[in-house]
Amino acid sequence: MAIPYQRTFYASVSDADVVVPVDFATKAFITRLRIVRLAVEASLSLSVSEAPDDLFTLDIYNRAFTAAAVNIDTITQRDAFCLIKFQADHRLAVGDTIAVVGTGGGAYGGMHVVTAVLDRFHVVTNVHFTINGYGGIATLTIPIEEYPVYEVMAQQTSGADGVLRWQASYGIAWVNEDAEGDAGKLRKLYLKFSLAGRYKVSITGITEYMHA
Repeated sequence: MAIPYQRTFYASVSDADVVVPVDFATKAFITRLRIVRLAVEASLSLSVSEAPDDLFTLDIYNRAFTAAAVNIDTITQRDAFCLIKFQADHRLAVGDTIAVVGTGGGAYGGMHVVTAVLDRFHVVTNVHFTINGYGGIATLTIPIEEYPVYEVMAQQTSGADGVLRWQASYGIAWVNEDAEGDAGKLRKLYLKFSLAGRYKVSITGITEYMHA
């Protein structure tokens, strides 16, 4: 059974390079967007040229491009490559890029690409193993050139009045692609605005799952 799904909320964006996470269904059809850029908040320190009715663009993504750092327990060997054991659920998927810093033992600092996920605490990366390592942290850091892979729809642009209006009769399919963790799928989508400011956002969709 199709169930209407709607969220209306305010979003304060202080940095146009930051992707804003929003609570939403894990899967749905997005059918309507209405987004208004409101009066500029003094605390956001915007230039006077950025009036509320300036044109802005919106990108919508189905996964996060960074996440809180996860503590590393050990780095050992698996088929000549690094096998990283984490102290908590890593929420990583094959192909994800992680930034590793602060490890002891081998020189493993830098960017690793996940080549295998063994379980929620162990991954194998593309970095060659040298000697056992320990400690440090790893942070999900998806390169900006990979962002388009996770686009939900084409970039949308507001009208001259500072209002973004989009609607589709059948909607655009949406599925959250964050890696599952102990708590299951995340109920998130991710918005990226081209201008800092305060926005009122209304997103309407349809889901077939009461608890999607």
